[in-house]
Amino acid sequence: MANWNLPAITSGYLDFVTELNDKFVDAGTIGYGAPTNLPEHAIRFNRTINIFEEWVAGAWVSKIIGIAGGGTGATDPAAIRINLGLGSMSTQNSNAVAITGGSISGVAYNANDITSGIVALARGGTGNSLALGAPGHILMSLNGAVSFDPGINIAQLNANNLAVGTVPLARLSGVGFTNSDNGWIGNNDFQGAVLLRGTGINSPTVYSNSPILNFYNSAGAVNEHYFRIALSGRNFYVQSLDDSYTGSVTYAIFNPFGFIVGNNGELPIYAVGTNLTALNGSNISTGIVAPSRLGTGTPNAGNFLRGDGTWADIPAGAVIPSGLIAMFATGCPTGWTRVAGLDNRFPLGSSSFGTTGGNVTHLHAVSGNTNSAGVHRHHVNSTGSASGTLTGRTDEETNQTPIDVNRTGPTAMFFLPHSHALNVSINIPANVSGDTDDSPSHTHSFAIDTQQGGDYPPYMTVVYCQKN
Repeated sequence: MANWNLPAITSGYLDFVTELNDKFVDAGTIGYGAPTNLPEHAIRFNRTINIFEEWVAGAWVSKIIGIAGGGTGATDPAAIRINLGLGSMSTQNSNAVAITGGSISGVAYNANDITSGIVALARGGTGNSLALGAPGHILMSLNGAVSFDPGINIAQLNANNLAVGTVPLARLSGVGFTNSDNGWIGNNDFQGAVLLRGTGINSPTVYSNSPILNFYNSAGAVNEHYFRIALSGRNFYVQSLDDSYTGSVTYAIFNPFGFIVGNNGELPIYAVGTNLTALNGSNISTGIVAPSRLGTGTPNAGNFLRGDGTWADIPAGAVIPSGLIAMFATGCPTGWTRVAGLDNRFPLGSSSFGTTGGNVTHLHAVSGNTNSAGVHRHHVNSTGSASGTLTGRTDEETNQTPIDVNRTGPTAMFFLPHSHALNVSINIPANVSGDTDDSPSHTHSFAIDTQQGGDYPPYMTVVYCQKN
C-alpha cells in the first residue's frame, strides 16, 4: 500500500493525490495492506491472529489492551481471569459445577432435581416426608407439618364453598327458613325438601315451584319487612315485598351468562362503570377503544394525539411528502428507501426524474496548422569532397511560430523544431557555412492529445434515500 515517505516536495500533483490517498487507506484500515517506511510507534490490527501491534525499532510488537480500555490486560487465560475478577466458577462446565459456599437468588430451579432431604415450611415446603393418602383424604396442616388427613380436624368451613352433595338435616337445625305457602311463618323450623316450593316471582300470591329463601326484618320500616332470594328458570332474583306479601320489587337479577341486571331487568349493571377506578388497560382483550376516548378534542383523519392527551391538527409542512429524496450520514431510516441510482453520481436539475449521463474521465484534442506568415531562417554548416552535388539537411531550429487553434481568445504561440533539405553543387574541396534565406514562408500541421483526466473535485459521500 502506501509509502509513508511520500508525498515528497517533488511529487507531481497526480502522484501527490494518489500517495496521500494510499496513506489515508492505511490509516483507515489500521494497516490492512503492506505499507512501507512506517513512522515509529505506528499501530496496526493483525487480522491473522486478531491482535493490535505497534511498530517499534523495525518490528511489530503485540499490544495488550488494558481493562480500562475494554481489554483484559493480559495474554494468557489465567492472568485474564485474575484481571477480570473471575473465580474458579468461570472454568467449570454447566454439567459439572461444584459449589461449596455463597448463596443463590433469582434462579429458576427444577424441583424434580431434589432427590433427598425435606424442604422446611419456612422455605415453602411441607416440613414432612409425604406419602399419598387414602382415597378421600385431604392435604392439610397437621401437627406443625403438611400431611394427608381424613379431614376430621378441619375447622371454620365456609358453607359458600359447598358445590356438590347434600348437607344432612341434622347439620341444618336452627336456621330460620320454612316452606309455608304464604312464604313465612317464623317458627325457625326447616321442613326438608319441600323448602323448594314457594310463591310466584312476579306475583307473590300465586303459588309456584320456584325455590325461594325468605328473610324477615322485624325492625324494618313499613313495607320493608320482607326480603327474599328466588330462583325462576335460570335467573336468581333479589326482591323486597310489601307487608301484605302481595307485591314485589326486584333489586337485581343474576343469570348464568355473568350479567347482573337491576331495575326490574331494564338496565344491565355491568354496563355502567362510572364508579370503577384504577382499571388496567392490559386486561382489555376484545373490542376497540374509540378515538374520542383517547384524548380531548375531536379526532379526524387530519390530526394526531399529542403527548398531553389532546387531538391536534398536524402543523403545515410537518408531513414529509412521499417521493422526497434526502441525504443521510447513516443508512436510510424506517420509511425510506436508498436511491441506488445516485451511487457515484451527482444530482442534476431537470424537468423529469431518472435520466443519466456524463463520464468519469475525458480527453482534450487539439489540431490545426501554423501560420504561413512565420518568416525565419536556418543556419547551414556542411562539408563535402569531389565535384558534384552536396546533399543534406539544415540543422533543426526552434523558432516561435503563431498557431491558430480555432478557439476564442489570443493566438497561441508554439516553439516547433524542424529542418530544411539542402542541395549544393561544389568542387572539391568545399566547405559550406551560412544561413538560409528568409523565404519562402510556409506552414506546419500539428495534432495534440492531452492525457486522460478525471472530472471529480474534492468530495465526501452521503447516502441518498427516498421517502416511501
